[in-house]
Amino acid sequence: MDPARARRTCPHSEREDHPPVSEQRPPAAASKAGALVGLVLLALNLRGPLVAVSAVAVDLQTDLGMTAGTVGLLTSLPVLCFGLASPAASGLIGRVGIELSVLATLLVIFVGILVRSAGAVPAAFVGTLLIGLAITVGNLLGQ
Repeated sequence: MDPARARRTCPHSEREDHPPVSEQRPPAAASKAGALVGLVLLALNLRGPLVAVSAVAVDLQTDLGMTAGTVGLLTSLPVLCFGLASPAASGLIGRVGIELSVLATLLVIFVGILVRSAGAVPAAFVGTLLIGLAITVGNLLGQ
């Protein structure tokens, strides 16, 4: 349906005190507060999931039966994501916007941590890959 026709058929769209839904915006203070909370949460989660692996490397080797080379690959995976996925992450941010990118980054980091905590070697790699990809997006948002 074309917008002009929709305005004629919708009784509320003609009233000046009630703009169409597409023109309604959240209050500026709420929008700024939400953006600030999102950025603070993002900043707090960009490094922790990465450095945590090196602190428990010996435990990973013992509990999961990983070799030193496997643990080294696990700790290198996020850095590989930074280098290889940055162009795609930049395009994603441009396509979906900053606000949605911040939310998606935080959600994928959370899911990655849950998957990585499942206790198996494949889960550790999948979770770390998710975390690395999400932090790649987060790093670009901070620039």
